[in-house]
Amino acid sequence: KHAGRPRASEDVGAIVAQPAPFPAALNSLTLSTYTLVSPTNCALEPEDLFAAQAFNLWLRLEDPARALRVIEKISREFLEEGRQRFPRTTLEGHAHALAGRDAAAKVKWGEALRLVEQRLATESNQPVWIFNKALLLAFLGQREAAKEQLAAFRQLGRTADFLGCPGTPLVLFLLGETDAAVAEFQREMKSRGSRMQVLNALRFDPLLKPIRDDPRVQAMIEEGLVWLEEMRVAAATPKSQTVDPRSSAQPLADQKSVAVLAFVNISAEKDTEYFSDGISEELLNVLAKVPGLKVTARTSAFHFKGKDTPIPEIARQLGVAYVVEGSVRWAGTQLRISARLLNAADGKQVWADDFREELKDVFALQDKIAGIIAQNLRLTLGTAMRKARTVDPEAYRLLLEGRYFFNRRDPESFTRAEAAFTAALKIDPELAEAHAGLAGVYVIRANFRGIEGLQGFDETAPDLRRARLAAQRAIEIDPTQAEAHGALGFALMLENRLTESEQEHLKAIALNPNSALAHAWLAGVRYQQGRADLAAMENDKTSQLDPHLFINLIFYAQTLAQIYRYEDAWKVAERAAALRAETYIPIRGEQARILLALGRNAEAAEVARDILRRPELTPRFWADSLALWVLRQTGSEAEAQGHTAALLARLPANSFQRGFILGSVGRFDEALPFLENTAVIMMMSLMYDQMWDPFRVDPRFEQLMAKLGRAAESKVARETLARMRAAQLAEAAGRRARPGGGNSK
Repeated sequence: KHAGRPRASEDVGAIVAQPAPFPAALNSLTLSTYTLVSPTNCALEPEDLFAAQAFNLWLRLEDPARALRVIEKISREFLEEGRQRFPRTTLEGHAHALAGRDAAAKVKWGEALRLVEQRLATESNQPVWIFNKALLLAFLGQREAAKEQLAAFRQLGRTADFLGCPGTPLVLFLLGETDAAVAEFQREMKSRGSRMQVLNALRFDPLLKPIRDDPRVQAMIEEGLVWLEEMRVAAATPKSQTVDPRSSAQPLADQKSVAVLAFVNISAEKDTEYFSDGISEELLNVLAKVPGLKVTARTSAFHFKGKDTPIPEIARQLGVAYVVEGSVRWAGTQLRISARLLNAADGKQVWADDFREELKDVFALQDKIAGIIAQNLRLTLGTAMRKARTVDPEAYRLLLEGRYFFNRRDPESFTRAEAAFTAALKIDPELAEAHAGLAGVYVIRANFRGIEGLQGFDETAPDLRRARLAAQRAIEIDPTQAEAHGALGFALMLENRLTESEQEHLKAIALNPNSALAHAWLAGVRYQQGRADLAAMENDKTSQLDPHLFINLIFYAQTLAQIYRYEDAWKVAERAAALRAETYIPIRGEQARILLALGRNAEAAEVARDILRRPELTPRFWADSLALWVLRQTGSEAEAQGHTAALLARLPANSFQRGFILGSVGRFDEALPFLENTAVIMMMSLMYDQMWDPFRVDPRFEQLMAKLGRAAESKVARETLARMRAAQLAEAAGRRARPGGGNSK
């Protein structure tokens, strides 16, 4: 709108079009509003709709104080643009009312009414001011006068809005005529031009909160959400494809491959997103067991949640031929699932249906949907399906809640997941999925604690024991529980029982070949066994099944760097970094290591400094010791030594991480006692990292590996690396010898 402020105008177009008051968009909008209307920053006229939208979004997030701060930045008496035209004081009164300050609200509305009557004195033929008067009289409780003005407005056959809510039904609602208001909303809902407006108002407008649970309103919301999904699908299939041109360079997706996107939650209770996520994940897990079908894992399939990414682009990124999407509505013991199968190449619908069932029969319903999808892909479910059974609805709800928090992977969420799974088992002690969920919580939590070294390694033993017992109980109830076999295998690895661990992971993969986590954990076992080459293969399988599984990409980058594939390692590390908006210190450690190996010493040193100057960021894993080692390798010995005391001061007296810090700066004698307590997951560093090469000739290093139970595996690791390096050098020499060949690192 204003040539001097193109960025602000872009924000207006992007954010006003939002179908819901997303906080991130709102923060951007509000900050931009402050900039636009601040006299010290901008001499331009304020964009009225822009400010009103920011105000409206804060109100919809039930924060009237911030809404007032936005609107108080506006100096003019009226906000006018299109159908949204009203005095500024109308908005101030609205905010005061929502904050519970009724007297202040009436004062502002009274001021607004006087301003509107002044406009009517000179613009008596303008319907918008008649509407404003009806609205303000309704706010002020003057029912008969408001009805008279509303009738006059309706006779003119015109429309007006108040903050995105259709005006006529809103005034009817404020006058207490609920049935008439609902009927008017239903009429407006049939108009394609106002459908989005009605949907957003019914879902989010705080004025309409008292009627939000009305079955008629809920039916309109559900109808609107279905329409919105249809619009999104249609938008993803334009007449002329505009997919990223790089997609033509991608390999053709396996025609027996599918991704299950996060289903939309259209339940009346909006804080039950975990339920729709859980239903989607459950359906994904059933499909993952279909023989011959490649199914994208949860992390990557849910990566697109809340985004407007076209179906063909989702398919390109995930490497699948089909996509499943839909919605979930849950009310009491009733469950409705709407699902559809889309051809990923063009987004066209292959199949769609609605299913209504009692929640207790949810397992059978999921199997039914999966079976129909498999039939459409000309596949069969196979023999590994769940036995027919019902489930207690509350136990099932708690199971999904537990999985939701488990997938967030942070200490607080682990606690909440554990509580939910435990509560589910109190209701149904035979719920194998909840036992498997507990096993996952215990083993991941133990791993995080162990790898950080913030406490003695033995303190992880209780969690590992609990993980083992929970997984074994799940398998006893249901031997087909792939997740339980995987969790048991991971716990056994962390207990240094590599052969048993390998067996459990292979069982998990046999039961569910699409289990990205099982492949990732098997990669860890292969790495511990000294077979970094086989570990890289499992990491690669994991990345194909779950390309957005962040933690796998970190270990994959580490493995590739260990086997001298530095260019590939850098690409994987960059992929991992791109998945996080915030800095993640462990991946920075890998970047420093790889940059050094690539000969980019100045960049490597700067990344190392970045790691060390931000001690508050967690988790850290092995990044601090890598940073110190990189600084030394790039000629900054004194700088590295200078950081050592501060790093040691932050660690417990018995932490094995003290050994890694001391070893990285060459103080092996001091490091040795601490290294004897190295966590299993960190033993890979001792087996492979170049940091330890100067000490490998020391007899005490070999004795250390024996004490850690890694003598044989460490020898295999050195042999594997030597063999791979020799093969790479021979291949490079062969390329140079060929006509036109060049050198290669």
